[in-house]
Amino acid sequence: MENLNELLSVPYIVREKDRDKYYRIKGSLNEIKSFAEREAGFRVTVNEKIIKIEKKPYNPMPSMGITDFSSKEEFVLLCSLLTVLDEMDDGEQFILSELLSLMKSEVSDYFDLDTTKYSIIKKIISVLKFAEKSYFLTTQEGEIDNFARDEEAEVLYENTGISRYFLINQEDPEITGEISDSRSEGESVNTDTETDITRGTLRRNRIYNMLLTQSYIHLSEKTDSDFIYIRNQRVRIGDNIEKYLGMELEVHSN
Repeated sequence: MENLNELLSVPYIVREKDRDKYYRIKGSLNEIKSFAEREAGFRVTVNEKIIKIEKKPYNPMPSMGITDFSSKEEFVLLCSLLTVLDEMDDGEQFILSELLSLMKSEVSDYFDLDTTKYSIIKKIISVLKFAEKSYFLTTQEGEIDNFARDEEAEVLYENTGISRYFLINQEDPEITGEISDSRSEGESVNTDTETDITRGTLRRNRIYNMLLTQSYIHLSEKTDSDFIYIRNQRVRIGDNIEKYLGMELEVHSN
């Protein structure tokens, strides 16, 4: 399904940036959710600003990171930028010097945001270009590249409010896989049955998570429960992969 593939390949779809795609995907959300949430355990977020699939990988890999950055300082700067933008109203405008002043206090425990140093300026430009590409903010006037030549150069930005949706909510039970107990006090349950259902759901979510976030899954032991699940469910998994993603599942053993 083209719509699901598009959502899986990007952090989010922004309505203001691509209205046609936003409404096209929104029209097929029920089908997308039936696969993404049930099979992979991915949370689907939709509101008046964005549509997003929370793609928290079961096995994080370096290639899944932000390839625009090459230093730890850039990641620190990004976190400080997200914190500053979170305190702003949607549509609020600000100039570069004001932003850097706020970011400087946020990063002071990690390094000195000395804008007289070209190495620091390069990192600031890198982070702000990533932020604009991610639609956290938009340039209203000026050009950030001028900051590399003149530390007094100003840029007028506007906060879009999209930065609030960039990070995954690590405390959300739908993301962590934790299952809350909503039973009333004194209600009896079959604990073994409940545990088996929970274990089966988490295994299914784990398998689909890896299939959707990795190019392949390597299982070294044929006694591995994941291998057994894939072997026993390969027809159903293959049908789902073909139906929802237009791809083919291949299973090989050495």
